[in-house]
Order: sequence, then C-alpha cells, then structure tokens
Amino acid sequence: MSPPRLVTMKVASNRRVGDAYRVIELDGDAGVVRSGQFAMLKGAWGVAPLLPRPMSWLAVEPRPSVLIKVVGEGTRLLAAAAPGDELTVLTPLGRAFADATEIGPATRSVIVAGGVGIAPLLWVAEELGGVGAERPLAVYGGRTRADLPLAERMAEITELWVTTEDGSAGTKGRVTEVLDAALDARPGAIVLTCGPTPMMAAVAQRAHAAGRRCIAALEAPMACGYGVCLGCVVPRAGGGFLYVCSDGPCVDAREIEWR
Repeated sequence: MSPPRLVTMKVASNRRVGDAYRVIELDGDAGVVRSGQFAMLKGAWGVAPLLPRPMSWLAVEPRPSVLIKVVGEGTRLLAAAAPGDELTVLTPLGRAFADATEIGPATRSVIVAGGVGIAPLLWVAEELGGVGAERPLAVYGGRTRADLPLAERMAEITELWVTTEDGSAGTKGRVTEVLDAALDARPGAIVLTCGPTPMMAAVAQRAHAAGRRCIAALEAPMACGYGVCLGCVVPRAGGGFLYVCSDGPCVDAREIEWR
C-alpha cells in the first residue's frame, strides 16, 4: 500500500453535474491509489472552515478527480474552486475494495449506490470491466432523479437499475425495493455498496439474509484521515470500534454493528 503524501494540486476543471454536484479534476500526481481509497482536500480558506474534507476518489486517470455534493461550507468552497486554484491533498488514505475482497475475472457483483456514494463504485465497476469480469448489475437510488449524478456513465459499464423515492426516474422507492430481485439476477454475486448509512445497513441485512458477502465503503466525518483524531469511529460487531479512515472505508459489512 502506498503511504499517504501531502501534495498541492491545481484545479484543472470544475464541471457541474445536476444542481448540487460537481466533478473536479486536478492536475498532479495522486500516487498509487486504488478504488475505494480517499483523500483529504482543503483549499486556501484560512481558518474557516479549519479542517479538510474527506472525498472518495472518482478516478486517478487520466486526471485525479472527485465527485462533490454541496452539503455545507467546506463542500460549497470546494464546489466553487476555479481552474488554477490550489488545493492541498492528503492521499492515498484508507483501505481499498481490493483490500476487503479479491477482484478477478470470475468476480460476479451487485453494486448498490446511493447519491454521491456512486463515486468509488463507478471506479470499481470500471476495474471489474478491466479484468474481464462479468458485467456488474448496479442498483442506484436517490430521492429524485437530480440525486443520481453520473448515472449515464454507470449505465455504460453496468446493467443499471434506478430507483427514486419520488418516482421521477426508474422504480419508485428505495434501493431495497429491487435489491432482492437484483440478487436473484446475479446468483452468488458479491455485493458492493456505498451511500447513506441507513441504506448500507439495509443492503447488508438483505445481502447476509441471502447468504452473500457484502463489502461497504463507509462514510463518516473526520478531521485527519489517518487515525489520530478518532472522530470517525463506528461500532464493531462483537464489541469495540472500527475507524473508518484506517480500518476502512472498505470493510466486510459483517464487521459493523449496524444501528
């Protein structure tokens, strides 16, 4: 695993995706990064906000890129970054999908994404295609069709099923409405998921009930990204805690005490 480095990168492009999302491409070398790993990003903000923001890598080739959803001041400032602006980037951080499961030509997968959680899953879907694995089946859910950034790209590399809570695209409801059918359509498939914690908890429960292994890319607020601040703890099954930044973000869902 490549050790993390603190580097300065310039914004190469900032592309709007829907009303609340941006894809930011950076000029620079992110190092040896794998799908599921993340970075801590900060602009020249001074002391407000003080802390960098954790972001899953969307890709590192041909340029490092991240998908940003505007939810607060830090992400608003990142979303407003213009080409040429400098960001400090600490990366690579965390455990990749490959650290939690083997990916090879025989891999059969069901990918379950919610909103901005598509970022690491889009990359791992591309990796699966690169090793000649069976075309993944992806279930992608959001509140409305506006909460499905990069769905068109996911549809190019997977068999994509869409759900929206308001019925504006795909099946009306949450991803769990179609998950059992998706598992039936891919016998023996591993489940890879990222999105809101309640969604991942429901996906893990359905996957385990079906006898499937489930790998979750966890999301949590954090200050450092490498296990010092202790701000990203989640309960571990059997007792104790797991740190999303260093034990995750990609972990076997059976390791988590979902609440």
